[in-house]
Amino acid sequence: MNKEKYFSIIVMGREPSEAEEGELNKSTGMPAGTTSKIRLQVGAVAIPNFSVVWAKKLGTKDKPTGGLEFMPWGAAGGEAVKIRYLQGCSSLDRQYQTQVLKLELTDEEKNESAYIDLDIGINDFNMEVTDPMLIEMLKHHTYCEDNVSRKKDSKSILFKLYNPSKVNASKIEAMRATKRATDYVLAAEGDTERLVVLANLFELDPQSQDEVIFGELLEILDDDSSRVLKVIDLNKAKFKHQLQSLEERKAIEYTMDGEIYATVEDERSLVGKVVDDEGKPVKDYIGLATEGIMEPEIYAIYAKVQEITHQLLQLLQ
Repeated sequence: MNKEKYFSIIVMGREPSEAEEGELNKSTGMPAGTTSKIRLQVGAVAIPNFSVVWAKKLGTKDKPTGGLEFMPWGAAGGEAVKIRYLQGCSSLDRQYQTQVLKLELTDEEKNESAYIDLDIGINDFNMEVTDPMLIEMLKHHTYCEDNVSRKKDSKSILFKLYNPSKVNASKIEAMRATKRATDYVLAAEGDTERLVVLANLFELDPQSQDEVIFGELLEILDDDSSRVLKVIDLNKAKFKHQLQSLEERKAIEYTMDGEIYATVEDERSLVGKVVDDEGKPVKDYIGLATEGIMEPEIYAIYAKVQEITHQLLQLLQ
């Protein structure tokens, strides 16, 4: 859908559903012959055709224009302004409508009992034919979740702006996240060392058979793929924090050969080696180690770093 041609909102509630329409077979209770799909609208809402926004009135007191500069609620230079939509009127300012334009209002409008009808689900407004003032009214209505000009203590939220590109971007990112989680698990299939790493990260029994560990990982992936990334990211963050803390305390050092040495109670020992794909040491060895936590040789360093951190904490007690 061309986002420049349409203004869209999504109204809270149940989405419309589809059903099949056709002749009913009385014996089976199922449609007989050719059927066609129809859209079942599950409801609609009516929002009040009046609202209060925070805005700056354009023009002067002597020569108001009826225009409004919408602002975040409470912003300097603005004021609370009552607005309503009147077809064919170039202003939403209720005071301007009545005092300057001298527009007569219906009894419903006078009693603030006039409404704008909206379908539950997505409502599309073709901007080439829709009154621009109606769109402005919807954008700045108190019931619109995305309206920054509304009073924040208003709890009535019935709709929000619908941006297909943002929705699609969110879906794409979720799909990419699922793929990353799937890749992590599938990369360990048939690889005992990688399965042991994952078993430790997910607090499974690393002594179990490969097929058992892999099966448990598949269940986690199937149940909640986001948990896979959360667990891995949590351990990455923990690993990075431990390396940085040990480095600051001079408990570990990174040599010109890419080796990590730890010193605990004057005893110096090799923790492991972190190098790039060409076998050369890197400046950001902590970042490289953190991102490579899934590699068995790097996870072995992670395990040793946890032991060293634990030993140092015990010495402080």
